[in-house]
Amino acid sequence: MLEAVLFDLDDTLVLADNEQLMRDYTRRLAKRYAAYVSPEVFSKALINCTLQAMAKNDAHTTFVERFMDCFCSTLDLQPDLTIFMDFYDHEYAQLGKWARPAPGARQAVEYAQTHGLKIAVATNPLFPYSAIEKRLAWAKLDDIAWNFVTVGDRMHTCKPHVEYFLETALHLGVSPHNCLMVGNDPVNDLPAKRVGMRTFLVEGRLDGENEALRTFSAAKGNTRRLYQPDYRGSLYELPAVIDALSAEDASGSIAGNGQSAPGNTRN
Repeated sequence: MLEAVLFDLDDTLVLADNEQLMRDYTRRLAKRYAAYVSPEVFSKALINCTLQAMAKNDAHTTFVERFMDCFCSTLDLQPDLTIFMDFYDHEYAQLGKWARPAPGARQAVEYAQTHGLKIAVATNPLFPYSAIEKRLAWAKLDDIAWNFVTVGDRMHTCKPHVEYFLETALHLGVSPHNCLMVGNDPVNDLPAKRVGMRTFLVEGRLDGENEALRTFSAAKGNTRRLYQPDYRGSLYELPAVIDALSAEDASGSIAGNGQSAPGNTRN
């Protein structure tokens, strides 16, 4: 029974010039730490600690806690989120000049919501809520009543770990088997299949090669197992997939592997 749809954010609901955005992001943040560390050292610590915090699964610490522990110890700083949070609260929104809503995103989200499904922003939780709120505004989806948003100051796990998908389903109060994961990144989004979620691969944006973190991550060359989606297509076609899954659930049949979205809801 389909009960919830999980939407990836970057390059799924919001499109961006990620290389420019990350360059601008790092430059602005480095200025705020200029009294403590050079921009070069800051940038290296930002990248390394982000990757370390992503890689570790720890049910007792959030992503933000792990990142700050690494970041502050690396730069010999007192643990303090004040600089980061002030940046996210007052300056981060300006990076929206590099971003725009993804075609079909609002229609897809609203279709799921109006058809009685729980909806979640299932982004990789690398930022606190204050930052994700700005990213949703860039997607023009900040007025949506989301059932859950995966943010770094609440989530304990990151994609592509299976624990991330289990933790998200737990917060939604649904079984993973009753979820549909929608995203553009085969590496980070499709491992949802491992916990029983059905998957929809959003095509048309290089299948995740522009994912924000990868623009500054040496880890992009890592070889990881790739999964085939249950469905693939554009966000305009997601409503037809939701209808098909609902019909299959009602009849007791099982979704097919890797097939294109049934029909096309584009006007």
